[in-house]
Amino acid sequence: MGASLGWPSPVLYEIRHTGKPINLTDTDTAVMVSMYHIGNVVMPLPSGLLIDYKGRKTGLLLMTVAPITSWILIYFVKHSAMLHVARLLAGFWSGIVLTAVPLYVGEIAEPKMRGALGSLGHIFINIGLLLVYISGSLMSYWNLAIMCGAISFVFVPILVMIPESPHWLIQKGASEKAAKNLLWLRGGNKASDVSEEIESLVAAVNWQAGRPKELKTLWKSRGNRKAVIIVEVLGICQRMAGISAVIAFTAITLPDQNIGMLTPDGCVAIIFGVGMLSMIGVIYYVDRFGRVPLLIISCTGCCISMLTACVWYALHNNTTDFRFPWIPFASLLSFNIFFNLGLGPIPGVIQGEIIPPNYKAFVSGWTAIILALASLITNAIYIYVAQKHG
Repeated sequence: MGASLGWPSPVLYEIRHTGKPINLTDTDTAVMVSMYHIGNVVMPLPSGLLIDYKGRKTGLLLMTVAPITSWILIYFVKHSAMLHVARLLAGFWSGIVLTAVPLYVGEIAEPKMRGALGSLGHIFINIGLLLVYISGSLMSYWNLAIMCGAISFVFVPILVMIPESPHWLIQKGASEKAAKNLLWLRGGNKASDVSEEIESLVAAVNWQAGRPKELKTLWKSRGNRKAVIIVEVLGICQRMAGISAVIAFTAITLPDQNIGMLTPDGCVAIIFGVGMLSMIGVIYYVDRFGRVPLLIISCTGCCISMLTACVWYALHNNTTDFRFPWIPFASLLSFNIFFNLGLGPIPGVIQGEIIPPNYKAFVSGWTAIILALASLITNAIYIYVAQKHG
C-alpha cells in the first residue's frame, strides 16, 4: 500500500521532465491522483461485508488481484485513462487494507502490545513510501512498475501463511481452529497455553452475539457516540493536516534546485526516511507516555512546520528569487517527523481500543471512507491552489 500511495510523486517528476511514458495535462494529473482516493472511498463498506463474510485474511487475499492488475496497467500504459483505472484499483486495495488490517491487528494483539502493533502498520506504509521514493529516483518508470508489481506478487504467499483471526473463527463456530491459530500467534507449545484466552474470546463473542448491530443502536449509546466521534475527528485531523498532498506532490513541490550537496530526489528520500525513523520510537513511547500527549506534540509540530512552509511559498510566489531554498525542505522534514510521532499511527490505535467489538467492522469501513474523503479534499485544494496561485 505504501508503494501505491507514494508512487505519483517520483513518477510525476519524471513525466514532467521527460514526457515518458505519456504526457499528462494538469487535469490528467489531478484525475490520476484523485482516482486513488475515489477507490478508497468506494471500497471500505463492501470490504467490511467481505471480511465479515469471508474472514480478514481471505478478504485481503481475494482483493490482491487489485494491486497486481494496477501495476500491470501502469507498466503497459498507452493513455491517461489506463493510469486512471490503475489508480482506481490501487484505491480499492487501499480501502480494504485500511478496513481489514486495523481490525485484524486489534483482534490478534495482546492488550499490552496493541499500541506497538497498531503503530507497525504505519511504519510499513512508510517503508513502502521510502522505497518508492528512492527507487523512483534511480529507476525508469517501467522498472519501478516491475518492482512494485513484484512486491504485490510476493505479498500473496506471505498472506497465505498468516493465520486467520481467532476472533472471527470463533464467530463462525470454528473454536478448534481458533485455538490452533491463537497458539501459533502466541508462540505456545500446547493448547493449554491459550485455553484461558480462548475462553475469554468465546465469552466475548457470545456476549456480542446478543448485542444489536444496527447503526441506529450504535448512536443510542452516549459512550458509543463519543467513541465514534473521537475516531472520525482524529481521522479528519490526520488527513487534513496535509499528509496526502505531501506524499503525492513533494517531489514537484520542493524547489527544483540542489540544497548544498542534496539533489531534489535526495531531499525527498531524506524527508520520508527520517520521518519513518521517527516512527520507530513511537512503538516504545506510545504505551509509555500515552496517546494524548503524543497527539498534542504531533499536532503542534505539524502546525508550526506547515505554517513555516506556507510563509516561505507566499513570500516567494511569482518571483525567481528563491533565497533560503532549504526552508521548504526543513519544513516538510519537520512535518513528517511530527506527523509520524502521533497523528500518523495513533488514530488507528485508538480506533482499535475504544470502538465496541460488535461495531468494529462497520466503523473500520466508515472510518476508511472518511479518511479517503478527507484526502480527496486535501489533494483537490492543493491542486486548485497550485494552479491558481503557484
